Amino acid sequence: MNILYLNHYAGSPLHGMEYRPYYLAREWVRGGHRVRMLAANFSHVRSRQPKQVGLEHIDGIEYEWFASPPYQGNGLGRVKNIWAFQQALWAASRRIVTEVAPQVVIASSTYPMDIWVARRLARMARAKLVFEVHDLWPLSPIELSGMSPHHPFALLCGWAEKTAYRDADVVVSMLPKVHDYMASRGLDLRKLHIVPNGISPDDWAQAPAALSPAVAAVLEKARAAGEAVVGYAGSMGLPNALDTLLDAAALLRDAPIQWVWVGDGHERERLLTRIQAEGLNKVHWCGPIPKGQIPSFWRPWMWPISAGSACPSTALGSHPTS
Repeated sequence: MNILYLNHYAGSPLHGMEYRPYYLAREWVRGGHRVRMLAANFSHVRSRQPKQVGLEHIDGIEYEWFASPPYQGNGLGRVKNIWAFQQALWAASRRIVTEVAPQVVIASSTYPMDIWVARRLARMARAKLVFEVHDLWPLSPIELSGMSPHHPFALLCGWAEKTAYRDADVVVSMLPKVHDYMASRGLDLRKLHIVPNGISPDDWAQAPAALSPAVAAVLEKARAAGEAVVGYAGSMGLPNALDTLLDAAALLRDAPIQWVWVGDGHERERLLTRIQAEGLNKVHWCGPIPKGQIPSFWRPWMWPISAGSACPSTALGSHPTS
């Protein structure tokens, strides 16, 4: 089977998050299918951006990177990036269909506007159309960011969302409790399949990579002092509610507890500013670390005795690890 997978933010082991498209595509390739991933060459969630526009082969997956402007935050720059990617896909649709001859087209992005170009590709190829839901837009920006339901961007997302639920042959959601909401937006629930994120046993069966010296030094110092460690590994975004952890750290500032964070995201600068302003000296941000080091981060008995500089808990903008 030939599969077209549209994911604006698709990542890989070479580029970092997001990983779901890579792992699904890798398993499909292992099963004998052909997968072409269509993605923008700039994404705020990747630790490294692709070096070129065009085709790149990663573990049997055909990645096609499309030029899109860099941006920061969730403002106009990100909207321009989305528009540039969608416009490039629309212009290349006929070529893509000719080259890949897809039997399945999957629209899989945080935002729902990719449904229009995915529908175009599916109709041109007479392929099945799948809409994969990561977040409920426009509900997520309305609830989390305070966006007005009448904002033009929210209205655009709502239009795209209803289009997707109406026209897709299959709807896949990572979120398990979406049935009532999606039905209220016009989805025939017989189309809906819940496919949550999982793990790749292959990646976790091998010996984990050693922690970077900076992270290992902070953990070792806490262990030597006999203090407990509260760890966080993940994105630093609004949905992650890291202010709650900082509230807890403020209440427990005199307790024998160290707080160690690894990761990055839109909220980093604000959160680190808060750490400085409130004198939360036991909260240590160690930047993003490679995914292969995560098992070592979560296994305290594997923390190596190592020398290294401490994580820059109050050094805004520093990235001791990649």
